Amino acid sequence: MDKYIIGCLSGMTATLCIQPIDYMKVKCQINPNISKFELTKNLYKLNGIKSFYNGLNIALLRQSVYGTIRLGLFQDLKDNYKFHPITSAVIAATIGTIINNPIDYLLVKKQTEQNFSITNIIKKEKLNVLLFTGLKYNLLRAISVNIGFGSKTIYEDKLKKYNNNNNFIKPISIISASITSAAISMPFDVMRTYSQKNISFKNDIVNIKNNKYFYIVAIKKIYHSFPIYFMRIAPHSIISLTCLDLYNNIYNNYKKITFEE
Repeated sequence: MDKYIIGCLSGMTATLCIQPIDYMKVKCQINPNISKFELTKNLYKLNGIKSFYNGLNIALLRQSVYGTIRLGLFQDLKDNYKFHPITSAVIAATIGTIINNPIDYLLVKKQTEQNFSITNIIKKEKLNVLLFTGLKYNLLRAISVNIGFGSKTIYEDKLKKYNNNNNFIKPISIISASITSAAISMPFDVMRTYSQKNISFKNDIVNIKNNKYFYIVAIKKIYHSFPIYFMRIAPHSIISLTCLDLYNNIYNNYKKITFEE
């Protein structure tokens, strides 16, 4: 149980820190033709700094469910059942995403709709819409993010061959895992947002299919908000993984002192 509580606290700590960036990321994805500077200026005019914390309550609820399962189950499978880190990450991400998908759907609605009301959405939407909208892309995103997340252990093992200094190995492996997560999960994150906002990504692709630079344009369209996505996913991963190590150390030291007494 301690691993799940620590996982929950780690995820919620990271969310508190990066919520404004997450909000901006969603706004950039659904408004690709507006500059990031213009978006930031317009949002600030609405309600000052508070505008960037729109949806924080649902984001924290999301982490209390998803972070608990993703980080807690990941540790449990890896440490107690000796699963491979990547396998542990994929299983944890899959279970966490299926359970958490309705909260993810509500979070996107909250961040993109002005007259948002949880009660109205629950009354208006059919149960299958609430439970399964965007689930396919959400699963692909979560699995790809967590493959990157699980790669932290692999990076650590590789780095230990060249340097045994933990003060060097831990930050480098955390940063490397965060970059991996962002790079491979970005396309699925865009598709998830489009799906949960009821915007057809296929129509956008059809509109550019006759362009002789189709692949370049398509990649540019998918990755146009990568800088802000990276600013969201990388710090969240870094803070989550750092807090995971920190809280585990605090808890283990506490257990050690209590046991000795």
